[in-house]
Amino acid sequence: MRHLCKSLRRPAFGEVGREASKRGRDWSREAGRLSEEAGKRSREVAVAGTVNARALSRDLSELGRELGELRITRRRQGPDWAPRVALLVGVGSGVAAMYFLDPEQGRRRRALLRDQWMKWTRVFGREATGVAKDVRNRAVGAVHETRRAVEGMTGTIGEQIDVEAPAVEETPDVADELEATDRQRSEVGL
Repeated sequence: MRHLCKSLRRPAFGEVGREASKRGRDWSREAGRLSEEAGKRSREVAVAGTVNARALSRDLSELGRELGELRITRRRQGPDWAPRVALLVGVGSGVAAMYFLDPEQGRRRRALLRDQWMKWTRVFGREATGVAKDVRNRAVGAVHETRRAVEGMTGTIGEQIDVEAPAVEETPDVADELEATDRQRSEVGL
């Protein structure tokens, strides 16, 4: 019986093998054909890419030449003042250095310059303080006028808004604290 089963199976495997071999040859031929076609297409793409790259290179070279000829900044009208200004700044710096570093009068001139500088610093400081006070006073006046206008429209503003500022708790002075500490130490005997 065993022998019979083996003989029955063999022809079936032979047919499957032949069919598989046939399909393998067909697929191999198809793969070869597709490979040849892919090779042709890749050569065509490479040739086209080379042609396009050469054309692009020519276009870029031409664009570079045109940009080289193009002037981006506008031409100046009239003389160039930068060298003249630099020369004047250099001469002025040299004269100022000679004036203030003079061995005979330089110390006095520097002292006069420092005194004038301090004077103008004080004057401008006072002026700035005065302007700041003026602005602060105008702001306070505007607040009072606004409050008065609101009171006139609604009655008294104190009923609606707490007008009184909260009391600020005074902090003890550091000198007072040090004196108290010194007194306590002297009483203890330290």
